[in-house]
Amino acid sequence: MGTDRLIYIRTDANSTIATGHMMRCLSVANACLQKGARVCFVVSDTESKSVFDALVKDAVSSEQVSSLSVCMLRTAVYNDLEKELPELTDIIVTNKPGLLLLDSYFVTPAYLEAVNRVTKTAYLDDLRSFDYDVDLLINYDIIPDDAMAEYKASYQNAATCLLGGLYTPLRTQFQNCVFTVRDFLSTIQSPAVLVTTGGSDPYHFCLHFLEAAKQLPVTFHVVLGRLNTDKEALFSYEKLGNVILHENVTDMASLMSKCDFAVSAAGTTLYELCALGVPSVSYTLADNQMVSAKAFDTVGAVSYAGDIRPARDFSLRTCDVSHRPEINEEIISRIVAHVEEMTLLSDNYVKRKSAHESMRRLVDTNGASRIAEALISCME
Repeated sequence: MGTDRLIYIRTDANSTIATGHMMRCLSVANACLQKGARVCFVVSDTESKSVFDALVKDAVSSEQVSSLSVCMLRTAVYNDLEKELPELTDIIVTNKPGLLLLDSYFVTPAYLEAVNRVTKTAYLDDLRSFDYDVDLLINYDIIPDDAMAEYKASYQNAATCLLGGLYTPLRTQFQNCVFTVRDFLSTIQSPAVLVTTGGSDPYHFCLHFLEAAKQLPVTFHVVLGRLNTDKEALFSYEKLGNVILHENVTDMASLMSKCDFAVSAAGTTLYELCALGVPSVSYTLADNQMVSAKAFDTVGAVSYAGDIRPARDFSLRTCDVSHRPEINEEIISRIVAHVEEMTLLSDNYVKRKSAHESMRRLVDTNGASRIAEALISCME
């Protein structure tokens, strides 16, 4: 096993895999760098490397970037990790990292068995697909008290587990940002609503939502992810006067803090919204998002509107918005109703204030540092 404080992080981000995986790994990497470790990202493809290159400048300070690198595997396929094992294990044996942190839904027991033979392992999980045989298991789901025993039972093979919202690896920009719940009766500004889908928008949620909500007397701040295929169509909505599109957002914390309410896909963004306390409604578009979305709802922090996917399966490969995939329109209507209730009805301030307080109790800004400490301790 390696003795150097070198950490490998194996993850990807492309048009299929949300950028949240890369973002949270960069937050962990930044915390590790601050504690004197070196970090090397290992990715599958040029698209993942491009996302890394785009995000790293805002995630890591210039003083620390010399201790961070990225390696693209020649034999890797992002959704079949076992194909890369000969190349990856050879690299590990040659460079002797102290630990490999994995963040991929395509990890298998056979894959873990192979890498465990050459280095210590850690895994960032939010699926509980199987009992991961790793040295360190991290799952920052919001876990209700009555579900904690079930979570612990899921991870019998892990030597150490870090469970719960206190291990949320948020970006450093959220540590110094302040959000204030506005009372519209005492101000002249109209409500501002943030709309975000993450790095991509495979079900074209923004198009459906804006069409359904465009008549509401609020201002929509729509964040266009780097992999959003609907940019041209969405720009036409700016002509309405109450839609503002944001591309290449580097300071999401500041944008969030200027909005009164948020509509967000469940995922990393929900934890960021919680850290600031921006009242929100969530929706899901992937199976792995449902547990956290329902947990946020259960504890009274973020209302969950439902899953926007249609009942039947279909290909997501089309980029032609004239033939866009179906979407659950009932969920769209439910989200629009949430926006109206929380920004326009008479008791909206009281409801937003209550949600704000519930959210702030769940997540703080030190999760990445806690994870980094555990990773470094695991190597020693």
